[in-house]
Amino acid sequence: MLIKVSVRYWRGTKKLKPEDLGLKKADVSDRPHQSWTQRLLPKDALSALALVEGRAHALIESNTFPFLNCLGHFVPNPRL
Repeated sequence: MLIKVSVRYWRGTKKLKPEDLGLKKADVSDRPHQSWTQRLLPKDALSALALVEGRAHALIESNTFPFLNCLGHFVPNPRL
């Protein structure tokens, strides 16, 4: 059997602009890798969801084999 697991949830962050931090846009470099984010929820509020995501991925990694460059995972019959 082939399986693909995707766990999605709102991360509770907002991308900030230089003006949000009191900086002028001209004073900040335009490097593409530079990003600022702000948490909108306490870290504890999302910890249960992060735990579920981590466990789901760990379960798939430990019990399956990658298929087609990890586009999916093959689950052997004895593991079903």
